[in-house]
Amino acid sequence: MSDICVEACPSNASYSDSFGAFLSNHDMAVASHLVVTDLNVIVSPTAAPPTSDPKWHRIEKDLYLHTSQQSAWLYVALADEEELRAAEDLVVVNISVGERPPTSSGPSWESRPCGIWVLRRKFSTIDEAVTEVDVLFGVDAVDPRPQWALMQSPLQLETQPKVPVARLSVLCGRAPISDTPAALRVGVDGKFKILQISDTHMVTGVGVCRDAIDAHGNDLPDSDADPLTVKFIGNILDVEKPDLVVLSGDQLHHDVKDSPTAIYKLFAPIVERSTPFAVVFGNHDSEGEHALGREKQMSILQNLPFSFCRPGPPNVDGVGNYYLQVLAPGQSPLPLSTLYFLDSHGQISETAGYDYIKQSQIEWFTETSQAARMAREQDDNNGRFHLSLAFLHIPLPEFGDSNLIIGNGHRGEPTEGPKSIAEETHKPLYPITSGELRTDVVQTDQSLRRIFTRAKTWNAILLLDEADVFLAKRDRADLQRNAFVSVFLRLIEYYQGILFLVTNRVDEFDEAFQSRIRLTIHYQPLDDVQRTAIWRNLLGRIESKTWNEDILKKLGQSYKINGREINNLIRTAAALAEYEEVALAERHIETVHGLNTMVQPIYPEESTSRVHINPFKWRAMEWWFDSTTKLLVAA
Repeated sequence: MSDICVEACPSNASYSDSFGAFLSNHDMAVASHLVVTDLNVIVSPTAAPPTSDPKWHRIEKDLYLHTSQQSAWLYVALADEEELRAAEDLVVVNISVGERPPTSSGPSWESRPCGIWVLRRKFSTIDEAVTEVDVLFGVDAVDPRPQWALMQSPLQLETQPKVPVARLSVLCGRAPISDTPAALRVGVDGKFKILQISDTHMVTGVGVCRDAIDAHGNDLPDSDADPLTVKFIGNILDVEKPDLVVLSGDQLHHDVKDSPTAIYKLFAPIVERSTPFAVVFGNHDSEGEHALGREKQMSILQNLPFSFCRPGPPNVDGVGNYYLQVLAPGQSPLPLSTLYFLDSHGQISETAGYDYIKQSQIEWFTETSQAARMAREQDDNNGRFHLSLAFLHIPLPEFGDSNLIIGNGHRGEPTEGPKSIAEETHKPLYPITSGELRTDVVQTDQSLRRIFTRAKTWNAILLLDEADVFLAKRDRADLQRNAFVSVFLRLIEYYQGILFLVTNRVDEFDEAFQSRIRLTIHYQPLDDVQRTAIWRNLLGRIESKTWNEDILKKLGQSYKINGREINNLIRTAAALAEYEEVALAERHIETVHGLNTMVQPIYPEESTSRVHINPFKWRAMEWWFDSTTKLLVAA
């Protein structure tokens, strides 16, 4: 390994970046015929460059991640393998960070600043020399590249506690040449499983998972984000065992400080399981001052094992316009499916909207798909089954669903009123919740502007659920609440479109909204006739038989519950009937309703968090735990 020098200098200082001739992707990817001969670290805002020798090259990564007034850079002095064979120069054969490693017979470890130790001796063979060095960041960093070793101990730099630590990753010997992955093929069972993963938003460091909720819609405390994402992906891979993983954009969050670190974390569980993968970029992947461009990110992805990623033709707009073919089982060259990948580009900052598929991409897709079709016709395979799929991050508005609703869940469920009006007017329904609008006033202002622009562009009916935070009365003592209400008042004053505000706290409205809301609809509690109609409609959706009208009236009169509760009751009762392998009957509804009401306090005068469960109904309760994910019992 050639000399490595970490030098700290004022942030406005600049040194030779000719190392870029040997490096790519913003990381230290040294050519295999070069080795490193020494390593040195200089951390001082007044230090001069260590040498003007052209063998020194800088790794383009600020070790402080642009969080300090000074910057630190890693320099590497490179020597050619052939020149070293006849010279007496020493080369680095090992690197350690932290405590001094034990010394055996032979050369001694040499100390360098930042807790780095190097072991050097005369050059013998390329396999014994360090040939490449990289810097990754964070305690959760990993390096899935073959033969690379990531140092567990970080460089000893004086950084803020929240700044991800810098860690060296080292390659000894020649960089392995990535094997061409085997062709994608349908299994002998006729199946080919694709796992699609989108919007992982990986960062440098562990990140923070905010605004998380459990299965019941309850807020969860903030937690480390990226480790949870990586663990979840690993679990999904183990369960699904896909033939191909497609990551369909926004793999990285915006303004990532070190893109390679985030990329390697995300793809490590995929590479570890030897699963082929392909990628398209989203609008955030290359967004930010320090983020890698798409070309460099694609180069990193191409060099990972099991990668089918391609940059695409250089004369076509974007990076990542390519296609893959899934072949028939065995050794057959017959393609059964064609997978197209398109770069949908990024966000246009001037309009706060998204970019569009360019004409060159349309022409490329048309020519490529027609050529593939002609090839199948020439081989007399055009009459055979063939499936084509396209992957891109930003959906095409031409294929938008005119009924944009959320089917279930506790947050953002559309009411029947807005849904019915959307269907009647043939407009899409655009539901959002207050949780999507952030907790910062500035971010809320930006989010609302973006949402209103989308709704107007799509000619959609906008449904804001959980609108209480924006409609509540202003209070002199709560400046934050006042700011939210004022922002919302100002924006809806000029909104041109249909906007539904859903709340159950009408008495808490700020009086300023009275002049801005044209129509207020209050939904009265259901009466027996309405409940009977709901029972009839919902039971008719899941049961082919016609229920006796007397039973329906009995249900409507007996259970004083709302439509959502009726729906939950029917679905759970149907699951119980399926478990018993019998038709749904009234007794199943009675059983489930009894379970809902059987929890009673042991000590009525104390907290209701202590509960008693009727032991005679435990068998049914035990089944219920196995059959539903929407159950919470405090004990």
